[in-house]
Amino acid sequence: MQRRLEGRLLVAAAIWTGLLALVTLFPYRMWFEQVAAGSAGESLIAGASAVVGVYGLVLLLVALVTGWLAWRIGTRPGAAVLWWAGACAVGALLTRDVVGCLLFSVACAVYAARSRALRKADSFQRTQGIHT
Repeated sequence: MQRRLEGRLLVAAAIWTGLLALVTLFPYRMWFEQVAAGSAGESLIAGASAVVGVYGLVLLLVALVTGWLAWRIGTRPGAAVLWWAGACAVGALLTRDVVGCLLFSVACAVYAARSRALRKADSFQRTQGIHT
């Protein structure tokens, strides 16, 4: 049994997060720096601009790791994919990214359900003496 659905959900989440990272790093950060150039609290806005840049880089890293996991996903259940998708869903929820939260949550639920089904099928085959 292949994990095509989980892989596609993770790819969609990686693409969404990558788009969010690119929008955060380029147009939003540039706009933030333009606002800082004409204001009195320039150092405060410059610090906030640095935070926006770090957030964009974190999003880019999340997108790359999620894409790599989607590419390397196998048929054997692994806790790393489940934990990663769960952590990304919580992170997306904390940053109010509704689309990302939904994508990661659904990927996490489908991965957990399929992993459980695979474990039960493997257990059944072992008890019946069926060798594949």
